[in-house]
Amino acid sequence: MSPRFLLIAFVFCALPCVSPSQVTKTGTSYLFRMKLVKGSVYSFDVTSSTEMGTGKPMVMPMSYSMKVLSVTKGIADVAMTSTSPMQKAPQTMNVKMDSRGAVEGQSGLEQLTGVRLPEKAIKVGGTWKGTQKVAMFAQSMTVDSVYTFTGVQALGKVQCAVLSVKSTGKGSIASTTTGKMYIELANGMLYQSNLTSSITLTQGSKPQTFKSTATIKRK
Repeated sequence: MSPRFLLIAFVFCALPCVSPSQVTKTGTSYLFRMKLVKGSVYSFDVTSSTEMGTGKPMVMPMSYSMKVLSVTKGIADVAMTSTSPMQKAPQTMNVKMDSRGAVEGQSGLEQLTGVRLPEKAIKVGGTWKGTQKVAMFAQSMTVDSVYTFTGVQALGKVQCAVLSVKSTGKGSIASTTTGKMYIELANGMLYQSNLTSSITLTQGSKPQTFKSTATIKRK
């Protein structure tokens, strides 16, 4: 397996970093929960740029959508469809998610659905932690993340809750990621995400390190 292919796979598995969620303010605290309604469809564009150390950065576009097929007792059946130059045709998988973004029975897929939202309401400046097990081909990694709710900010006419993110991945693929995520208050959906990563692939006798930036924007 080439380092380039593994790097692309890592980027596309790790990019969608925030679940759709509803942000509700009570007093000085905010409760983050998923807002999933049958028939809803949410679509996103993703652009990643990776410095391979061989000239121009490698730019890879991608799009993905999430369609809520049904909701039963707070558990949503969601069809996730992705399209990218790596795929001959769009690929769809069905997952079941609860209101905090946990994927039922398939914890490895939480990297595709995003943050495990905090259990309780959180004030501005508050933090919470999350851990994910990421497996790709023969490579594995444990990702530990710290999320900080930094406040509310307007992006144009859209009011968003802002999350600051710091993540560290350890294993055959190691990574450090920092950036910000913006969740629209009105409907709780991810509106924009900007992340920067340093990724190290351990293959053979010499590790290879790459720099990657990624932007997610809702259509």
